[in-house]
Amino acid sequence: MPFSYHIEFGYVPGSFTVSEAYVAIVDVRHLGRLQFGQFTPRVGLQLITSSWDIGLMEPAAALQAMAPPPRPGVQASGTFFDRRGTWTAGAFAGNIDDKEPAGTNYLHLGASTSLQRGANGQLQYRSRRSLLLA
Repeated sequence: MPFSYHIEFGYVPGSFTVSEAYVAIVDVRHLGRLQFGQFTPRVGLQLITSSWDIGLMEPAAALQAMAPPPRPGVQASGTFFDRRGTWTAGAFAGNIDDKEPAGTNYLHLGASTSLQRGANGQLQYRSRRSLLLA
């Protein structure tokens, strides 16, 4: 059974963090790709498209601010219309990784929800500035 895995961790002095750690089964019959572990839910076409193929230097700031952080979950994804359309369905603790479609014509039908709860009933959204100049 073909599968892939991904582990991404970081170190802040005195503490290691694991931001993503998942296993993906590539060819599940009648389903496509099945992924489970901790990973970032894909919200918005710009966030699932390679940075080489988006129109601007980076995804829209508003989209980055609203996108949920990595969470434990499971998702299934696949393609249709000769890999020009994609679908993803997932369930995440507390609150979608597609392969990029081939060709130049895309069909993106999306529905995405995110339930987020903040401490003391408060929630704050943030994003990086548009240009990251050193």
